Amino acid sequence: MRSERSRRWRASASVVVPPLMIPRGGALDPAGEGWIGRFGGGALDTCGLDNIGPARDGRGLHGSHHLTPAEDVAITRTPEGDVEVSGVVDSSRVFGRRVTLRRRIRIALGRPEVLVEDVIVNEGPAPADVAVLNHVNFGVPVVVPGTTVSLAALGRTPRDAAAEAVPWEVFPYPVDHTTESVWEHTGLAVDGQGRARAVVRTPAAVSEATLGAPLEAAVSWRAEDLPRCVQWIYPTRGGWALGIEPTNAPLFGTDRSGPHAGAPVLEPGRPARPG
Repeated sequence: MRSERSRRWRASASVVVPPLMIPRGGALDPAGEGWIGRFGGGALDTCGLDNIGPARDGRGLHGSHHLTPAEDVAITRTPEGDVEVSGVVDSSRVFGRRVTLRRRIRIALGRPEVLVEDVIVNEGPAPADVAVLNHVNFGVPVVVPGTTVSLAALGRTPRDAAAEAVPWEVFPYPVDHTTESVWEHTGLAVDGQGRARAVVRTPAAVSEATLGAPLEAAVSWRAEDLPRCVQWIYPTRGGWALGIEPTNAPLFGTDRSGPHAGAPVLEPGRPARPG
């Protein structure tokens, strides 16, 4: 998965910092809906690997990955001067699944780009369902009233009536009550390399007046591995966030009624490379 900003962009914070500055609690696998009270914001939150979306079958909302500590963390510098951070996060039980995610994050030097590469391996003796949702978060100054989202897709489905009332293409004005809008995009258009791409653009008049330059951010990923994209719109004053969330499984709807809530199954010893 790749995140880019316009080369004309000036350095400025643009990620989400929720009211909960530091996640509370000690459990790594909060039951039920407990994940939402532990959401720590930031540029990228990965949900899974045992579940995404509503809690099910004893697996909490958005799974256990996000707050499981990484192991074998390393920081290196490439010959080009880029910085790489790598580590391993497991989704394992003594009497159950043994799935690991190995991640490498590459932060470019002199280029407005961050590259995230994942390898997920089923190290257990039996097939395991593996759901992945990469929750890429944007806030001010990228997200203001009128910020637009471009994402070519054949299907667009609102989660509920509240979502249907908020157009996905344009971020709304702030409201003084707690609300959110969630859309799912399917049938994603891809480029010659099989990558889908979502582009977030701040209105030209706003970005030129406040930053003196156009402001644009993009997220791209391999659609074969992550064939859906969820979009989260949170216009509540004091919250104010936009999420672009490539995923390999449905977050809502009838597709979740099938085995493993629609998540793909990874065979023993087989790797997956979502991103």
